[in-house]
Order: sequence, then structure tokens, then C-alpha cells
Amino acid sequence: MQIRLLLWGIGQVYNSVINLLKCYENLGQIEIVGITAQELPDFRTLDGYTLVRKEEIQSLDFDYLLVMSDNFYDEIVSSAVSVADVPRSKIVSYRILKIPGFDFPKYDLVKNQRGGGVSIVSNNCWGGIIYNTLNMECLSPFKNVSIASDDYIKIISNLKHYLSVDPIWTGKTQIDANQNRAVPMLELDDVLIKCNHDLDAGLAIQKWKRRRDKFNWNHMLVEMYTDDSVVERAFGKASEQYDKRICFVPYISHESYTVTLPEMYGQTKFYETVNDNAGIGKNAIAYDILEMLCGCVRYRYT
Repeated sequence: MQIRLLLWGIGQVYNSVINLLKCYENLGQIEIVGITAQELPDFRTLDGYTLVRKEEIQSLDFDYLLVMSDNFYDEIVSSAVSVADVPRSKIVSYRILKIPGFDFPKYDLVKNQRGGGVSIVSNNCWGGIIYNTLNMECLSPFKNVSIASDDYIKIISNLKHYLSVDPIWTGKTQIDANQNRAVPMLELDDVLIKCNHDLDAGLAIQKWKRRRDKFNWNHMLVEMYTDDSVVERAFGKASEQYDKRICFVPYISHESYTVTLPEMYGQTKFYETVNDNAGIGKNAIAYDILEMLCGCVRYRYT
């Protein structure tokens, strides 16, 4: 299946990835239906592709608009939505091309299967990093939060209940060792949610509820990390009800739901290993992100 792309931008980013895009064309993964920009030169084509004026975009048939800019990303998105009437769900950044092992058909599958994008349930920032890496809308309240293992096991054992109640704040805080500052602890029934990045508890509650209301129960991945084999087995039992589940561990485990991650240079804590491999930065080499979200794990090393 070929993914039809409209490119927006002809500057430095375009020049840096055009050869990569041609490789995807040669693989039969994509078809570039045209190129547009805020200001186009007075030519018909560029590198063999049709140059398209913004007012002509609505007449084109394409799957994704690929934004070829970092500095003007927000401006391009706003213009594409307001001027060209492009649905926000069809706009993605060129940065997805940097994901190791990236595959356009798999990306499209993850983004659109089972009625929409994937909702990631996570006990730390892993899910939020994945959304950022894939340039996908966050469809889960489990972003920028962390949850103690015992509480997290409770949550995934009865997820529908815990996502049916509203979090509250009673003034409880906890020192975040990584930031050396007190952060709010929200109460979700009988469990605690640590707000790692929102010092305003009211704002954290608003974000939780807004993201919770987008949750896609038809397309989920439940993830956890632990260095405790007892917790790993508890996760295995609690997550049996889910089609897609992953538990990251730093040791060898033969359970079907576990993924063993090796510590790489510069990583001193296991959560760093887990989070680094959710991005496209340094030492992000362990597994294929899209394969994982499609329901299986393919290691990039042996």
C-alpha cells in the first residue's frame, strides 16, 4: 500500500531529506503527490514533483501532509488547517522519518487502526515520549505522570473504573528527586498520581480529564517498567485482559510480555534506559517502535 504525501516546505529540511524520501518511493511505500510552501518559486516542478499553490490543496487526494520545517512548524499547521482545510489528523512532521526502521504503512496502521490512534497506558513518561516521537495526538491521561508499582497494578487491574472517576488534589505533594522540587500528588480513588511536570494541580487535573476523554478503548497498549521480578509477574497477571502489553525489565526474562533492555553508555538508572529507547536520540537502539505498537517486538540488535 502506497501512502500519498503532500510536502509543505522547500527549504533546508526538504533538501536534507529529499534523498530519503526518494528511497521510500523506490521501496513502493509512498507517492509524493505534490509540494507546496508559503512562498513558491515561479516553476511548475521541483525534483520532478508538481508544485502546488495553497489554494489548490483542497483538490488533491493525499493521506498525509508532511511538514518540512522545524522553525515554522506551528505556522504551517495553522495555515494548512485554516487556509487549506486540511484535517489536523493528516498533518505530521518530517521528524518521523528519523525513527530507526521507520515504515510508512506501519505508521499509518498504528495511527488509524481500530477506529483511531493508540491509547498508551504507562507508569511513567514512556507513553508521552512515544506520542512525541511519532508526532501523534496523545489519547491517554498517562502523560507526564508517574505511578508507584502497587498503585499502577491496581489501575490496570480495573482500568475502566479508574478512568471513570475524576482525580482530586487535597494538598499532598512529593519531592521529585530528578527535579529536586515538590510536585502535586493527585488522588484517583485509592491510588496516587504523581504529576512530574505540572506544578499547578488544577492544571494537571484539567489535562488528565481532557486526555482521558479521548481514550480509545478499541486500540490500547499497556506498558510498565520494573527491575523487580515480583512486580513483573504481578503486571503479567493484571494485564492478561489486554491484547497488547509490554513490561520492560533490565534482566533476562522469558515471559511473552517482557522486553529486556540493556543499559547503554550514559544511562545510570533503568528508567533512563526505558525512556531513551522511546525516542530517537542517543542510545535509542533496542527495538522497533512501530512493530511494538503493532503488537509485537522486533529487536534491532542480536
